[in-house]
Amino acid sequence: MLILHTAHSYFPDTSGVSEVVTQVSERLAVRGHRVHVATTLLPSSARRECINGVEVHRFKLHGNRRFGLRGEVDDVAHLLKDPAWDLIVVHCGQSAFTDIALDALEKLRCPIIVVSHGLSALSNPDWQEYFTWYKTCVLRTHGMVVLSRKLEEERLFGAAPDLHIVEIPNGVDLNQWDSVPQASDNRVGQGELLCVSNHNPFKGHARLYNVFRSLLKAAPESRLRLVGRSYPAARYQIGRLGVKGGCWYSCRLRSLLDPRFVLEAGLKRSDVILAFKSSDVYLCTSNWEAFSLSIVESMASRVPWVSFPSGSVRDLPGGIVVNSETEMAEVVSRLLSHADLRRKLGEEGRRYVEENLDWTVIASKYEEFYRATLAKQEVNGHPDRVGVDAVTGKNVLETKPLRRSVSRSPRFLDCP
Repeated sequence: MLILHTAHSYFPDTSGVSEVVTQVSERLAVRGHRVHVATTLLPSSARRECINGVEVHRFKLHGNRRFGLRGEVDDVAHLLKDPAWDLIVVHCGQSAFTDIALDALEKLRCPIIVVSHGLSALSNPDWQEYFTWYKTCVLRTHGMVVLSRKLEEERLFGAAPDLHIVEIPNGVDLNQWDSVPQASDNRVGQGELLCVSNHNPFKGHARLYNVFRSLLKAAPESRLRLVGRSYPAARYQIGRLGVKGGCWYSCRLRSLLDPRFVLEAGLKRSDVILAFKSSDVYLCTSNWEAFSLSIVESMASRVPWVSFPSGSVRDLPGGIVVNSETEMAEVVSRLLSHADLRRKLGEEGRRYVEENLDWTVIASKYEEFYRATLAKQEVNGHPDRVGVDAVTGKNVLETKPLRRSVSRSPRFLDCP
């Protein structure tokens, strides 16, 4: 298959979306598929490069359909409309690449799948016009991947039986995880706490600090490591001047006032894995999550987690869900006092990851869905698409001719 993945974040950028798209793309490339990725141009990255068998196209692109699309919109649309693709897979609603693809649906010459990573703004009244448009467009695609049936997509699309939806969770690379040995000078057993998340306001770092301050009353020897990157401030585009966004500055101030609250950024991947393996308990205080990769990674590390209820966390073993800062501090204190309970939860989480969440298994599920989608394709046409009748508002089926080109576009390179 000649596959185009789109995502606003891709390696070497570090984010949950980047990890998903990178892992799936590289594993499909190893299996013989030709995989391309369209993503955002990073200051230190080339516009075109081949990374581990995946050809990466980078564009200057910002915004989304609600706030306005800025940058190389036409260039992205031109790549999407190339007749050579067998399949286009777009990641994340509320993002530029997905919105451009959905706007161009009628001009795409191959099936398109949407991989939705949760819809954080679905309950916001200011976004309702966007989501009305988004739902209408997605119903005209050839399928959707959701990370969990517990996310917002179920509320938006649950009553759309003609949309083919499959559930594929996030995962972890166990080979990479197990290749990093635990440090001999680690602080395991001494109240070592960890949170890995960027400084997006959704991540709830103020609540994280409140929990830590409450915990210190019972466990004054504890230390909390907050590992995560900042991101450029979006308002007035002042991030271009080096101004950091989110809660970076407030977290930095807290770390200066209390050396037990350790702020770390820019760690290598192996150092992040080492941080997980050197912890007693992992904390997640996010106000919103889809399918938390950091919790999955704590499970891979045999480290128990404690989290507020967000996204699919209630479906995962190996940790405890709490409902308040006070309850979180109490649960963490209990875990720090009971090594046997930490060990029990850690083993439960690791076993679940081994059986269900290894990236090799996850990539196979994506490949299977891709093949099934293409198998429905008629010899000389698109598979039936679900549309919406303008008069009745009911779902209708459409079939459009598939205009394919047998020649390779000159914009394609062959990765070694």
